[in-house]
Amino acid sequence: MSRLEKIRNKNAPRVIHERTREDRPPTRRPLLALFFILLLFLGLVYLLFFSGAFNVKETRVSGYQNKELVLEIVESHLGSSLIKNNIFFLKTKKIEEAIRGDTAIKEVNIKLKYPDKIIVNIVEVKPSIIWITEGESFEIDDRGYVVGKNEKNNLPKVYDLLNIRVSLGERVASPTFVNYIIRLSDNFEKITGVGIEKIIIYDILSDVRVKSKSSWTAYFNASKDPISQLENLTRVISEVSGKSKKSVNYVDMRLETRIFYK
Repeated sequence: MSRLEKIRNKNAPRVIHERTREDRPPTRRPLLALFFILLLFLGLVYLLFFSGAFNVKETRVSGYQNKELVLEIVESHLGSSLIKNNIFFLKTKKIEEAIRGDTAIKEVNIKLKYPDKIIVNIVEVKPSIIWITEGESFEIDDRGYVVGKNEKNNLPKVYDLLNIRVSLGERVASPTFVNYIIRLSDNFEKITGVGIEKIIIYDILSDVRVKSKSSWTAYFNASKDPISQLENLTRVISEVSGKSKKSVNYVDMRLETRIFYK
């Protein structure tokens, strides 16, 4: 390089470049923000699961007399959860299933009231009829399930002449059949003017017999409407008694289109 070129380069203006973000030294702000987020997360985890603020402190049971049984079931599930007594780890569906194991319970619903309360709402079964078999009396609810043993009430009594053995929690009849017996019992005397001495079943689907307090027996079809059958029964007894002046032994209404009597 000549002397002249060196002088020119020396006197030329210098170009100053602005620093880019890549050229700047790293800042500590992202690390600090990440630290505070992690700290906040750990604090939240501690509050929810380990501080005791969300531990169950009260269980309320409504609609059921045997509250001690329900409380025992809830407490056993609380004690076996991943974090004991914590409301977030409570498996309500499993508790409801366990409570439904009691035959006296028809419906159960559990609600969680945060931060520390459990509300258990229960609907008890109510017996609708008495099922008598093998000399024993069983309470049957409107679903057809055996819910207890008892004969000291005014419910309609059904005598099973087949003497089929039943047990608690077992379903012995359909809801439709139970409703049929209730309607038949409630309206028998109102329509016929004669009381019921005994309701007897041979075949749940078709053969229901009622022995009246006037000694005659009526054969019913449980798949038909009991009110219309009672009206037909009353008409037949009235006509036969009026014509022959004789008492009726039985009236058979099990067939769809014909009524037999003797």
